[in-house]
Amino acid sequence: MIYKIISRTTIAFFLIASSLAFIQCGDGSDNRDASFTEEDSTNVDSTNIFGGNPSTTYIKEREELVSNLKNLRKKLDDGIENLESRIDNADDAADESVVSMRDELREDRSEVERAIENLHNSTEDTWNRARKETENLYERVSSKLDRWEDSLQGGDNN
Repeated sequence: MIYKIISRTTIAFFLIASSLAFIQCGDGSDNRDASFTEEDSTNVDSTNIFGGNPSTTYIKEREELVSNLKNLRKKLDDGIENLESRIDNADDAADESVVSMRDELREDRSEVERAIENLHNSTEDTWNRARKETENLYERVSSKLDRWEDSLQGGDNN
């Protein structure tokens, strides 16, 4: 009985000792590699072609795009408000095209709102994809808004 206890204790001790030795040996090489990487990174110029830190550039670009989207959202809000006043002031048979425009502007506004949220959630790794999607959305919605403004002004002149 004592022999079993001693042998189990001895086995447990050797397992713990070998695990600790394995962990210690693993940490030594990892730390050595990390210090080597840190030394190498200090020798590398971390500026990009714009003259700034890549992280800083990404953040500046993101904030600029968010600002552009917020301006577009404001224009959409103004357009929706304008169309709603036209619908309210029209007789019972409001022009269906105006109602349709308002509904599409609301959908576009929702997309812009989601894009703003996605930009805020983007990381440096996901930035390129998020920027491309946002720029495409901005171009699509702003050109649609410009066309509608032109068509509404053309309708007012008649």
